[in-house]
Amino acid sequence: MTRRDFIRAGGIGAAALVLPNIVLAQGEHDLVILNGRVLDPETKLYDVRHLGIRNGRIASISQSELKGRKSIDAKGLVVAPGFIDIIAHGHDLENDRLQLMDGVTTKLQMEAGALEVDKWYRDQFGNRMCNYGCAASHTQSRRKVMNEKDEPSSDAQVAEMARLVDAGLREGGLGVGFGLEYQPAATRWEVLEMFRVAGKYGASCHVHSRYGTLLEEQSNLTALAEVLSASLISGAPIHIVHVPSMALGSTQRALQVIEEAQAKGFDVTCDFYPYTAFGTGI
Repeated sequence: MTRRDFIRAGGIGAAALVLPNIVLAQGEHDLVILNGRVLDPETKLYDVRHLGIRNGRIASISQSELKGRKSIDAKGLVVAPGFIDIIAHGHDLENDRLQLMDGVTTKLQMEAGALEVDKWYRDQFGNRMCNYGCAASHTQSRRKVMNEKDEPSSDAQVAEMARLVDAGLREGGLGVGFGLEYQPAATRWEVLEMFRVAGKYGASCHVHSRYGTLLEEQSNLTALAEVLSASLISGAPIHIVHVPSMALGSTQRALQVIEEAQAKGFDVTCDFYPYTAFGTGI
């Protein structure tokens, strides 16, 4: 599944939110949420609406009050889609419980990913409260093929990594995850070959970039150039993971590069921490 599939899945609801008063289905609602401020980032809607729910789905969005078997008065509150955390490292019931209280309903392990994707899904089944998913992991594939050694790979080793990543995507991986800062010996050719596997399926690459310093040859701008070129060559969409902690003082320049790439048609997105400090190396 690609990032576009996630967006497309919510397309009907988003289309309804654009309009001031729309009923998508007839009949009584199971639940109505009244007087809530409806937030839809895609359409920029941020206004009071009434929502009607039927069979677990949004059936009506209206400026006029709706009727249903049950109702919730959400006056003074925001009604938003469940949030999707695409870099969720805590995949257990306690982490789910805490994130649900923050409005997160879907948790994806896209940066680190999993080596055996099918097994990962089996392990989660019946043991979770949130929706879940993961990427096929370049990081874990490299560790397996290289026997945990951080050294440059041969062509045969790259081919085996590509086979493992390909298998992960066919088993239901939602993309390909990279932790290049933690795999410094990964060659540019190796990275490009993994992007090519993703591109074959239209899957997105979620990249913790190679460099997080301000030194010219090891700057985040150099790291961005590496993965943007791999995206261009392979056709794989790309998501740049937590920009500020990697770009540091060049964050504004990194964003400029990403925005200019978007303007030229690149399918590239990025994310930020919601805070100003980090400590991976502590």
